[in-house]
Amino acid sequence: MQAPQHNFSLPSDLESTAGSEWEDAGSSSGAQLGAVTKEQLFQMLQKTRSRYHKYKGRYVDVARAYTDLEAENQKVKNVMQQTQVGRKEKLSNGRLAYRFFLCACL
Repeated sequence: MQAPQHNFSLPSDLESTAGSEWEDAGSSSGAQLGAVTKEQLFQMLQKTRSRYHKYKGRYVDVARAYTDLEAENQKVKNVMQQTQVGRKEKLSNGRLAYRFFLCACL
């Protein structure tokens, strides 16, 4: 005696993607797309979960790289600002020294 198989209907928004899932699973050509067994549904769920984890991992890697890039960019900005402040101070000191030199010569 075999346990009865439970059939579930797919929502209409999943029907377009379900076709590729059916082909990947190697289902029989006579299977209807509107009704799937519990096992087939579970296999589709497992594939979806594995894709989710794969893309989540990729997103985490991209987010980490972006954060690192932003931190390095901020360091470069700070160095540039410090260099610019130093140059302005040198210029103002040079102008001041030049003015003193002109006043001393007169």
